[in-house]
Amino acid sequence: MNWDDLRFFLELARWKRLSQAGRKLGVDHTTVARRIEQFEAVLGCRLFESTAAGYELTEAGQRLFAHAETIENNIGLLREEALGQGVRVSGIVRIGTPEGFGTVVLTPRLARLLDAHPDLDVELLTLPRFPSLAAREADILVTLDPPEQGRYISARLTDFTYGLFASKDYLKQHGPIRTIPQLGEHNLVGYIDEMLLSQQLHYLDEILPAFRLRIASSGMLAQVAAIRAGLGVGVLAHYLARGTGLVPLLPREVVWKRTFWLVTHADWYRLRRIRAIWDFIRATVEAEPGLFVAQGRAARAPAARPRSVPAR
Repeated sequence: MNWDDLRFFLELARWKRLSQAGRKLGVDHTTVARRIEQFEAVLGCRLFESTAAGYELTEAGQRLFAHAETIENNIGLLREEALGQGVRVSGIVRIGTPEGFGTVVLTPRLARLLDAHPDLDVELLTLPRFPSLAAREADILVTLDPPEQGRYISARLTDFTYGLFASKDYLKQHGPIRTIPQLGEHNLVGYIDEMLLSQQLHYLDEILPAFRLRIASSGMLAQVAAIRAGLGVGVLAHYLARGTGLVPLLPREVVWKRTFWLVTHADWYRLRRIRAIWDFIRATVEAEPGLFVAQGRAARAPAARPRSVPAR
């Protein structure tokens, strides 16, 4: 067994498709298939089953996967030490984050991080879903739903609040909104249901028994634009509504609180480039706690220490 065998094994386990694993490894799909077949022959067992959903790990493959990831991350640590990166921070880190948080909170403040670490490169992944750490789509996540199993480190980042908002022009045209039942008479803006980042974002279900979304989008920034354009009333995180000129509606009756979590793999947490991003995100949020909540509501302090997710 050699490290190249494990590399091919890990990428196919993560991507489940020969072609996708091949692109990640810089080879064609036939090379991936041949290397996996040879690896299985050396071990004397099947590591994958071919299914309609792609290549799925067998029981033996699942047992090998955790060990292979540990080896992969130990090699990363050794490479840092060999290249003298135990002192400086370098390399690429991909951050998976909700679109609004990544665009409004992180991006305008990245200069401080990049100036401090000239050899560090950042990739910001803002998808209409949370990327997978297991598939290595991202190295570190800002998420609403921390993993409940697996070898991960997670820490509460901050509580934040949502409220209802509309533009002044919309309210001038359609009249004031003074009660929750009145919302059913207005144009509403929100998420495309099957593309919700998290089931925690079914906010309108909590106050209206039935409603119609006139404008729906997979992206929060498009929702902000629609509300600002006077297309309807919508739910926004307060940190996204600040500075937009939008009018808060029913601020006492309608407010939701959610929590952002910071998550990475337990082994990656030891890498200096991951810790640099982790510490930067924590410091950014802690520096402006009032940014994330409605006025008059206190933000919950982030946890002092990260916690490990129990492996199951």
